[in-house]
Amino acid sequence: MMEAETRKVFREQRPEYEDIPLDEIYQTFQDRLQVSEADAAFFKQVELEVERDYLEARKPVRELYTLARSAGKRIIAASDMYLPGDFLSDILLGCGYDVDRLYVSSDLRKSKGRGGLYPLMIKELGVKPAEIVHIGDNMHADVRKAKVHGIRGVYVEKATEAFRTKRVSHALWDDRTIERAEPGFRIMLGAVINDVFDAEPEKGWNENSLFNGDPYLLGYYALGPLLLTLSFWVLHRSIEQKADVAGFVARDGLMVKQIYDALREHYPHAPASKYVRCSRTVCFSFDVNTPLDFLTNHKRLYIDGEMTAGAILEHRLSLTLTDALRAHLTGGGYDPDKQVDDFDAFFAHCLTFGEGIFAGLEGDRQAATAYYQSVFQHCKKISLFDVGYSGRAQRVLSKIL
Repeated sequence: MMEAETRKVFREQRPEYEDIPLDEIYQTFQDRLQVSEADAAFFKQVELEVERDYLEARKPVRELYTLARSAGKRIIAASDMYLPGDFLSDILLGCGYDVDRLYVSSDLRKSKGRGGLYPLMIKELGVKPAEIVHIGDNMHADVRKAKVHGIRGVYVEKATEAFRTKRVSHALWDDRTIERAEPGFRIMLGAVINDVFDAEPEKGWNENSLFNGDPYLLGYYALGPLLLTLSFWVLHRSIEQKADVAGFVARDGLMVKQIYDALREHYPHAPASKYVRCSRTVCFSFDVNTPLDFLTNHKRLYIDGEMTAGAILEHRLSLTLTDALRAHLTGGGYDPDKQVDDFDAFFAHCLTFGEGIFAGLEGDRQAATAYYQSVFQHCKKISLFDVGYSGRAQRVLSKIL
């Protein structure tokens, strides 16, 4: 915002200036927002330190540089940038670029985009325009404007441009989504873009695929940002609610818990986490209190089509297949060692066994109650994360605790 404001002022007051330096942007920042000189200097230093930490060489451009050096070519760097030349020179050296000459628009008040920098370079270098090959990632400033002055311009696609034009980028994020995203998320996505889309993959882009058919990209570029922001949300909600503990229900909560634990190192007020086992069978036992519950809730049990009648009673209702229970099944036309065709009819027949059909569920309830009370001992307020639509784990734990 301050950069745009400064450019507007200089276009009106000093139209001959084609670019502005960082100091003038921070002078505008100081004047418009009534910031002290010391504070403005502090923020400027932070910006420079961030640039120094995160600016790095692009792989395709670095390869061109190496090729030119090995061919004995003279290498000149020219940048339309408000950062000072001596700072950019240090950055270039740190990224492995040892250039013969550096031209920076903010120092010279001439820019490639507005055309004034090219004649200056041609004159000072003492070469013919046709002898120069200019490589850059801005089609207007680096290619079209270079051509106006007789210089051959070569376009190297920006990582952000590759992100926008490749099929894999459209599988999850579009321009509108990115524009609406919070600054922190955009910074994170920018880091991903610079990493993934900086250079063409060895096998190229498969534009008919999602995430280039690469499981690594699926995790890094799609699930990574999603899980990180989700874990942040859980952490902040847990802090806001002053929870004593943050529980994560197995197994879907495992990765969110791992990220939460990594984030928690930076948030001392965030509650500790616990990994909580809460299966469908456990939840089912708390949802069944009457014969009607039994009939209406049995569909919540995960019953493999290959399971036999006896296996359903043993593994889903936690019953021991006694002689009496086997006889009851056989009397209803169900072979304990064969599969069940009609589950509604099967569970209706099970109810005719009497209260004994609930014995296994009662045992499950007692075991689960003891387990959860030990897990959440001394915890008065619990934040619980689970992947699902019904809040079943939360409902069950509320009953127990």
